[in-house]
Amino acid sequence: MEEYRKLLLTVSYRIIGEMADAEDVVQETYIEWEKHKDEDILNRKAFLTRIAVNKSINLAKSARKTREEYYGPWIPEPLSEELEAQLERKEQVNYAMMVVFESLEPKERAVFLLKDVFGYSHQEIADLLDISVLNSRQVLTRAKRIIANSELQMEREPGANKSMIALFVKSIDNGNIAPFIEMLTSEATMQIDGGKRRQAPLRVIHTPLRIGAFLRGVTEHDFFGDSRELRVIDEQICMLIKKDGELVRIIFLGLNIDGDKVQSVFVVTNPDKLKNF
Repeated sequence: MEEYRKLLLTVSYRIIGEMADAEDVVQETYIEWEKHKDEDILNRKAFLTRIAVNKSINLAKSARKTREEYYGPWIPEPLSEELEAQLERKEQVNYAMMVVFESLEPKERAVFLLKDVFGYSHQEIADLLDISVLNSRQVLTRAKRIIANSELQMEREPGANKSMIALFVKSIDNGNIAPFIEMLTSEATMQIDGGKRRQAPLRVIHTPLRIGAFLRGVTEHDFFGDSRELRVIDEQICMLIKKDGELVRIIFLGLNIDGDKVQSVFVVTNPDKLKNF
């Protein structure tokens, strides 16, 4: 059973988007296994994955309703190195993709992950989810269409992202945010997740003009702290901002498809989502 823990935890976390809930799913899967371990189960991996995936889908459905009532924009909790070490390293999901996953229905998320990330066949997915092969193909097509419409680059190649983040840091250090704002697409957005713990806009900020106005306004109020560092988190380089030695926010950038402009700015400032760093 323990040999499949990383797989189960990874699939569950990518479907749900929160590590604590994913760990609960794995524990519930273990409990379910205890009830059936004496039975003649030919494929333990498939049996366990089926339980974990379906429990994750159900939990993601209820979580979706809760997030609709969340105070301000909800974006995924970044993973510390300790937590990330518990996941399968071969799967390729960066932070921007995790944000986009929120626009997918839980079943769409599961099918996309199983097929395009973990390499399951449509027949295997159909068996896991109790759907037809045709339905699995249709769900995957729908998921890919939604991901494409996000106009975000999903590649793990860090080069362009690192350049943009470095430009952002340099703009902050120079006290002139204009060079960074010039690299935003015309339809760029900024999401700031503060929950109820830190003051943040309750709505997504749209267009470079409004994003620039916001950043210029908060610069005077220690939004960018007193120290900044670059680090790779969730397969993506990001900016960690500290004030008096305490981590106060993490900023990720989502690039456009061509990788030459910034399409989205994701800011995690809710202390509950930073507690593991």
